[in-house]
Parts: sequence; C-alpha cells; structure tokens
Amino acid sequence: MAQSREGKSKGERTRERVIAAAAALVNRQGLSGTSVGDIIRATGVKKGNLYFHFTGKDEIGIAVLEKARREYLAYLAANAKGYRALDRLGRPLAGAR
Repeated sequence: MAQSREGKSKGERTRERVIAAAAALVNRQGLSGTSVGDIIRATGVKKGNLYFHFTGKDEIGIAVLEKARREYLAYLAANAKGYRALDRLGRPLAGAR
C-alpha cells in the first residue's frame, strides 16, 4: 500500500478524514442527530468505502470518542505540570497553553 510522506497510507488518511468530519458533525448535532449520509456528504467518501473502514455509525462514534480521548490526554500531558495536584489540574482547566 502506498505511503505518504507522513507514513500514512491512503486508507489511513481516509479513515482519519472520516473521523475528523464525524467529530465536527457530532459536536454540532450530537451522535443521534448525525447520519451516515451526513458523514458521506461532509467527506465525499463513497458509502462502500466508508463501510470498508467502519461497520456502521456506532463504530464511527467510538472512533470519535477515542480521538477525543487521545487529544485530551495529550493536552493534559502537555499542560498538567507542577508539584501540587492543584497546580497540575489548574493550568489545563484554566485553558493555559
């Protein structure tokens, strides 16, 4: 499978694009308010290709949650610094970067 300069295959990039678009839709409309058709329209990915990467909307929802979890943990790791627990929690909760 062909790899991009970032080391990701076309399939991996497609999967990431679907997850990113689904996350934006879910943030605006909620998971129940977001249809597979909405995701297809937002990404331009063909229905068969979407189902190649995901078994359905529930699996896309799980992938969106996993992406949000990874991003939040990375944010905490970068910003939760200090010796006291309050210091470690205060910066991220206050939105410090």
